[in-house]
Amino acid sequence: MGFLKKNFYIYTIVFIGFLILLPFFINGVRFFDNHLLSGFLKDFIGWSIYSENWVLEDNYVNRRSYSYLNKGENVHIAHALGKSGLSGGNSYGAFEDSKNRGFHLFEVDIFRGGDDLLWCHHGPEEPDLSAKDQCNLLGLLSRSSPDDYFILDIKNSFEFVLREIISSESFIKYHKQLIFQLYSPGDIRLFVNLSGNLNLPAPIITVYKAHRSPRHIMNSLVDMGYTVIVVPLEKLPSVPMSNKYKVFVHPVHNCLQYNDTRSYIVSGYYVTNSFDSSTCNFF
Repeated sequence: MGFLKKNFYIYTIVFIGFLILLPFFINGVRFFDNHLLSGFLKDFIGWSIYSENWVLEDNYVNRRSYSYLNKGENVHIAHALGKSGLSGGNSYGAFEDSKNRGFHLFEVDIFRGGDDLLWCHHGPEEPDLSAKDQCNLLGLLSRSSPDDYFILDIKNSFEFVLREIISSESFIKYHKQLIFQLYSPGDIRLFVNLSGNLNLPAPIITVYKAHRSPRHIMNSLVDMGYTVIVVPLEKLPSVPMSNKYKVFVHPVHNCLQYNDTRSYIVSGYYVTNSFDSSTCNFF
């Protein structure tokens, strides 16, 4: 009995140690894959386990314009309307503050509430409707100027939100300001099928939830006319640098994060509205 008890303690300690070390091992594998293998392992897993394929049929070619990016490189996007990770994110106040600081391109989280309204909210919990500055998409657009553009990061009920925006008369006059951020091949197909000839800008593609590598995704999409990719900062080393498409990075909220992007060809940054890249010292 004492032998079994002793072994039980040993196995328990080993198991607990395994659980503690597992996240470090996984992060190490991801770092190795991103920096040295250009996402090969992620591609293999995405293909073999998830059967995810970003090669689209010819009828899903993007024919919409990226003219909202014609103001040049080094585009700064107000993340969560300019207050990402801070008190007041996704609020009217954040939007007004960002506008006053000269921003014209905004990212906003869109959440379908239990009341079926489209709230500026990250989730997953329901928005606090008692909050004084609680923002909804239609109210936000009514405060905007025609040269303001909004990247819509839809957090739930993608098809419902897409249908609501493209079919509701309340949104029609704002269509040219609304940029859909698409997470998957299914999102792209749904967007193209439902949006038809509506006056919407070209969408952008995010790899944030993708099971395939940025290399596979952009090699599959760039010749289809999708030429803007959004990449989490930690995945940037796995993105093939090319002048065929523009790379946007998030989050870039401080100089340390900004300096991490300097070795790559980056065209856009998801930033807080108080961040000023000109104050960063390059290493």
